[in-house]
Amino acid sequence: MQSRLHLRREKQIMPNIINILAVVDAERVLQDHVPNPSAVVPLKSSGQGYGFLMTEWANTDQYQDANIFAKVAEQDQEEGGYALNVKAAAGDIVRWRMISLTSPFQYQCYLCGLDPVGGWLHITQPQPKSAAPVSAVVAPAPAPATGLAKVQTTDYWWESTVTDNLRQAYNVLFTITDSAGVQRGQFSWDPYIS
Repeated sequence: MQSRLHLRREKQIMPNIINILAVVDAERVLQDHVPNPSAVVPLKSSGQGYGFLMTEWANTDQYQDANIFAKVAEQDQEEGGYALNVKAAAGDIVRWRMISLTSPFQYQCYLCGLDPVGGWLHITQPQPKSAAPVSAVVAPAPAPATGLAKVQTTDYWWESTVTDNLRQAYNVLFTITDSAGVQRGQFSWDPYIS
């Protein structure tokens, strides 16, 4: 399973940070795939129907060279799906994050890494990063409370820097755990990021 990051954009003075969120239907993955304790299991159909990629509208590049869309909604549809075309240029920073549709209550998905196809030729080797920001999260509370509480969380992602404006192929590797923290399987996904 491999992905491609299509690296094209005019040279910029400041690097652009491109955030990519991978959302996995962990329950469906586990229903349709048999985990192998000694090997990573590739998702069927290149991940179609199992994983969804999202990015900011300005970073999409579905039509790769088309500057005008027939309708704004036409490009809006390309912000998420099992495949994603992303615009990037040398110096841009790409950040990948992953979550399960049922996080954190039933299943959680953890991005374990990105595996190159043919080596890291057009981006630096992705590295795990983390930060511990304070976030406001919803906490059930009866009226007149606001229902918000500040809690310490950890932001976790993989990060790479674009080195030139060519395509980079790679696989996404991830682990699914249940609510008790028990590993349910390791999987790979070809979301076709180009």
